[in-house]
Amino acid sequence: MNRVSATQLRFEGGRWVRGVADLQTTTVRYMPSGGFGRSWELVREKTMNAYLLAAAGLSAAGGVLHSVLGERLILSKLTAAGLPQVLGSSAFALRVLRLFWHLVSVAWWGFAGLLALLAVMPVSDEHQRLIWAIALTFLASAVLSLGVSRGKHFSWGVLLIVAVLAWLGGR
Repeated sequence: MNRVSATQLRFEGGRWVRGVADLQTTTVRYMPSGGFGRSWELVREKTMNAYLLAAAGLSAAGGVLHSVLGERLILSKLTAAGLPQVLGSSAFALRVLRLFWHLVSVAWWGFAGLLALLAVMPVSDEHQRLIWAIALTFLASAVLSLGVSRGKHFSWGVLLIVAVLAWLGGR
């Protein structure tokens, strides 16, 4: 495993000079940071980020569980008669409720796709900030789920695990 420091890497006399290392990488690739010239940035490459891949898998599975179990255990038992009228129809209210229930699952799948994509991309500062934003989104969702359900709904645990895995993958 190569150990290279971005701050100690400099271009001198037509060649790269390295100092003592502090970043662990499997592969080191140099990219122009501003286009042309001698300004380069160090990009850490990994073949695959297992934490992000695990977070993606759990997010995708959570979306499937949310959609399937929600449809079977909750939405199928609701009737339009027990709902308020929205735009003149209780049936419309039920369709809107079903729509937004499944949109949550679609969001989980979207996050799963982003995490899977980030799992195979080189780790850069921009990717790290995106990963941390995703981790914070899942953390906020876990806290909200825990508070609203008073710990009775298991989603807070799944959301928290995804948040922790994403955070670990972004380090």
